Amino acid sequence: MERMRKIRAHISDNDSAERFSKTLGVDVYLGLAKFTGPNTVEVNGKTLKFMKACIATGARPKLPTIKNFGDPQCPMQFYTSDNIFNLTF
Repeated sequence: MERMRKIRAHISDNDSAERFSKTLGVDVYLGLAKFTGPNTVEVNGKTLKFMKACIATGARPKLPTIKNFGDPQCPMQFYTSDNIFNLTF
């Protein structure tokens, strides 16, 4: 896990929305988006016009629909991309 954290820290400067916006001059919008036309996209209720767009969708983990799953009192443990990188042994 220590090795993984070092690798992630090493690439984080090149793989961040901040780099694209501040260093490369790209307009970055984070949030839920949907195309509303051939040259428009709506992000969090705001309509944006573009000539070219790059959509980086990312991902979120989806927990199974098991009763009490995800509840801190639940005896079942689970790991997702949200918590696995914070493990310490």
